[in-house]
Amino acid sequence: MVANNPFSNRRMIKNPDDFFGRKDELRTIFSRLSNLQSCDVSGERKIGKSSLLHYIFMKLRDGDEYRVAYIDMQDPKYHTVEGFLKYSLKELGSDPIVISSNSHNENLIAFSDSIADLSNEIKPVLLIDEFGKLTERQEEFNNDFFDAMRSLGYHGNIAYVTASLHSLKWLCTAGNFTSPFYNIFSQVHLGLFSPDETTEFLSAKREGVVFTEKEIEFIKRIAKNHPLHLQIACSHVFENKGKVYDEKELRKDIKEEIKSFGDKWTRKERCIVKYIKYSINDIKEIIKSGLSKK
Repeated sequence: MVANNPFSNRRMIKNPDDFFGRKDELRTIFSRLSNLQSCDVSGERKIGKSSLLHYIFMKLRDGDEYRVAYIDMQDPKYHTVEGFLKYSLKELGSDPIVISSNSHNENLIAFSDSIADLSNEIKPVLLIDEFGKLTERQEEFNNDFFDAMRSLGYHGNIAYVTASLHSLKWLCTAGNFTSPFYNIFSQVHLGLFSPDETTEFLSAKREGVVFTEKEIEFIKRIAKNHPLHLQIACSHVFENKGKVYDEKELRKDIKEEIKSFGDKWTRKERCIVKYIKYSINDIKEIIKSGLSKK
């Protein structure tokens, strides 16, 4: 019987026992949350942001000090302010019926009152994944929404941990929001594993998994401390057990799969288009300003 491949997962890690590293980042986040202060997690795609948020969710959920909700902004039920407020309250264990189809302002007031009441009993924490999706919907999520969320966080009624490709400051500036929502957050950048974290990942005991020193060195060289690349490299080396060891062919297969998860050039193209758009807008404003002065 061939043992199951423990490195086959390419999605968010949901089992806390399968989560490795990030001790410094977690120490910072949990320290902030203890005082209901917020954190902004940013980093490139597939670096482990969602896994980090879900790990925090699992750890806080098991205690008695916090009431925590994990929200994925890719889920369409959060794509309107009404939906966001209603389902956030539901996930936090508060009555969502207070959010209705009434005015935008009334819903924000009802949400704020519910969170303030909840904070008298327990520490509410909202974990918001793919936060950039929220800032793309500016007609729905406007400055009034961000001001209301900031007020709750600033007064210690709730803490947020957000995860996105870019920092909150970058997202708010790029979206031309005037709300200073981002300035209640501590920034936490998620990058590559440290060499020690890579060693911890490779040396962890897993049933049916034993890598030779030669295989470990090969995995380290090709993965270069990237968590997903480590998972992919380990998966291929594990699957190759019992076969002829052809390092060149193995390297080729690993790099092909790593490449399939990359969107480096797509992201660069999007950024270039966005910067060009803002540059043209800036130029128009400068011209308009100059003409008005004349």
